[in-house]
Parts: sequence; C-alpha cells; structure tokens
Amino acid sequence: MKNLIYTRRGDQGETGLAGGIRIGKDKLRIEVLGDIDELNASLGLLLSETVPEPVATQLRHTQSLLFEMGAELSMPTQAARIQTADTQALETAIDHMQAKLTPLTRFILPAGNRSMALCHLCRTICRRCERHLVALGRHTTGENNEQAEINPDSLCFLNRLSDFLFVAARFTGYQQQQGEHYWQSRTN
Repeated sequence: MKNLIYTRRGDQGETGLAGGIRIGKDKLRIEVLGDIDELNASLGLLLSETVPEPVATQLRHTQSLLFEMGAELSMPTQAARIQTADTQALETAIDHMQAKLTPLTRFILPAGNRSMALCHLCRTICRRCERHLVALGRHTTGENNEQAEINPDSLCFLNRLSDFLFVAARFTGYQQQQGEHYWQSRTN
C-alpha cells in the first residue's frame, strides 16, 4: 500500500488532536497551531538567507522547540514540553548579541536588508502566536466554561522569542554592516 499524504478526514472542516479527538478547524486551538506552523515556516525562510551563525544556530533549535509547542497544544493532557530553560537560553543569546550593539535611543523601522526584514517579519508573526495563545488560555471551553490550559513556559518562550528576533535583526545588520532605519516622527 502506498503511503498517502492525504487522508480525507479533514474534508468536513474538522481535524484531529492526539488521542483521536476531533475538533473544528475554526477553533482557537487550531488557530494557534496554525500560527506556530506559520512562524516555523517563516523561520525556515529566514534561515535560507545569510544570517550570523549564533542567530542561525538558535533559529534551528527554535524550529524544533516550536514543534514541541505544537505537540503540547495537540496533546493538552500530556506533560509540558517547553521549559523555563528554553526561555533562559533565548535570554542568554539576546544578552550576547546585545553586548555588541549600541544602545537604542530611537525607534527603528522593521527594515534593512532582506535578512533583517525577515527577522522583523518573523517577530510580528511570533507576536500573533503569543496573542492567540493568551486568548486560548482565557477562552472558555466545554459545558462548564473551563479555561483552556496552556503551558505558561510556552507563553514566556514566545514573548522572549519575539525579543530575540528583534535583537537578531539588529545583530544581523551589525554583522553585515547594514545601517538601521530610524523612525522619523511627523511631530519632531
């Protein structure tokens, strides 16, 4: 028998979670899973560009962690997969990059060369993931209006990942000798 990619089980607007649970594709949990998938694919696109090695190493590791986060959301009764140490690793990476950069005194635009701009694009997608994960945690489900449980470490990780991507954009520009583009307020 051939190994088919299509199953036809989702043709009626439902998809499967772990344990055979069927859920509508329009549910918030599936929205968050889609956001995480989009973020992961966007990180892959970023990695197809020239980025400094410390950034690339962290991004490759992050892609695996995003799969872990997706597994968490697909198996809500299983143990958490994203841990505090994952967020701490991002903080360490941020601190190392930040040490080489000049302090920010003005707002920068999400611009620069393609690598820098893709870092910013990934950052905005990450922020959407974070917003939707917060919404899922506050969303009531079931007959007794229970809140959907989310791993607080996953939420922290996404928040720090967006910070990492912001600093990675700046660090990439620094390494590639690309200047930053500053916001010019109409009122100044």
